[in-house]
Amino acid sequence: MHQPRGVTNITKRIITEKISIYASKNQALAALLSKPEKAAFVAAADGEEGAARPPTLAIMAHDFPGHKAGNNDIFADIELLLVEKGFHTLRFDFRGCGESDGARESFTMSGAMEDFQQVMHWGRDQGFRNYILIGEGLGASLAALNCDIDVKALVLLWPALDTKLYADNVFGEPDQEARQKGYIEKNGCRASMGFLEELKKANLIKGLQDVRAPTLILHGAEDEILPIEQLDLARKHMRSDRIEITTFHDGGHGLRKLNHRKMVFYHITQFAEKYA
Repeated sequence: MHQPRGVTNITKRIITEKISIYASKNQALAALLSKPEKAAFVAAADGEEGAARPPTLAIMAHDFPGHKAGNNDIFADIELLLVEKGFHTLRFDFRGCGESDGARESFTMSGAMEDFQQVMHWGRDQGFRNYILIGEGLGASLAALNCDIDVKALVLLWPALDTKLYADNVFGEPDQEARQKGYIEKNGCRASMGFLEELKKANLIKGLQDVRAPTLILHGAEDEILPIEQLDLARKHMRSDRIEITTFHDGGHGLRKLNHRKMVFYHITQFAEKYA
């Protein structure tokens, strides 16, 4: 069995299924649904197994550009850790990304919001009533904007809260040729002019003010793509009763170092068990 980097205690068998969730225009979102082989139980007062825990679905949203494995397979690792604790997980590709339908240059914030909402509707249709939302980069912003009353815990990994800054750092200023073609291309990734305009005009403050779920934020102090200073937006505007912000002084974008990943996994599993 695959083990997350730096973690050696994954012992339970998990069941993983490839599924398709349909968005508008009958375009399919490719997703992986994972669940424990046996139901998780809440411990009774005498230490014995109590009632089965109501199923909680952890939905993971990737950055753009990106795909459902996440930065350096972080979502694949989190999947195993959460299923080990008895949670169900779902990680998916937004339209235009990974194995989902749609061209890369057709990706937009509004389309990704619709995709996220469709995934949550699918979850409710399957009987899930409790959610953990986990997002990285732009996916973290989308998770925060979709944080409703059924979300019991929100986990934001290096969130893109200042979307104009994100657009500038990732894609730069489009030249005349890009404007004529209708998209900019950086490192083999195409982003439409419409998407870049969305990023430059977006204001997440109202969405952050609507967040009520306990929130965990993990970020690297040396992240040059999504500078840590933008976390001030979360501190100022989020209204959650519980916000935990952990920063890593030598952490870069994606917190890829082994010691950082160990701590990321620890914080996420502890937070999920406490609040979800």
